[in-house]
Amino acid sequence: MPIKQIVHQTASRKLVRQVVRGERHDVFRTRQSSFDLHLPWLDDQWGATAAMELHFGAA
Repeated sequence: MPIKQIVHQTASRKLVRQVVRGERHDVFRTRQSSFDLHLPWLDDQWGATAAMELHFGAA
């Protein structure tokens, strides 16, 4: 959809500009993923695995 059409439908040129430029991410409401609670742990595990591979070499 062209940006002009989006602006016309939303009536907020400033908001559309901010979204297009990547300055706003809070306008799209998304559900929380079931993984969100586990992401810190998964990141730690991934970091530990990557460090082991760098130290010992990938098999």
